[in-house]
Amino acid sequence: MRSTYRVRKSRKFPSLDEDRGMASGTEGRELTMPLEPEDQNHLTAAQGYVELGMFLDANAELDELDPGVRHLPEVLGVRLEIYRGSWRGN
Repeated sequence: MRSTYRVRKSRKFPSLDEDRGMASGTEGRELTMPLEPEDQNHLTAAQGYVELGMFLDANAELDELDPGVRHLPEVLGVRLEIYRGSWRGN
């Protein structure tokens, strides 16, 4: 029997368009720099750790990112979630 999994976008980490109040679409997408596969893996792992409440591990994953991409909105959004979660004492 074949299983089908549906992947949905996490609402915790809005895209650049949503941060600026733009409609979802292609407007503004060219403002973001695509991540290298290794950096994308670290970012995805950090997002997963945040969702699990493992903030130290999430922070360690973000520290593995290339310093040239740490300023991107996607990365800063995850960093903000780490700080929020840590501050709450989770």
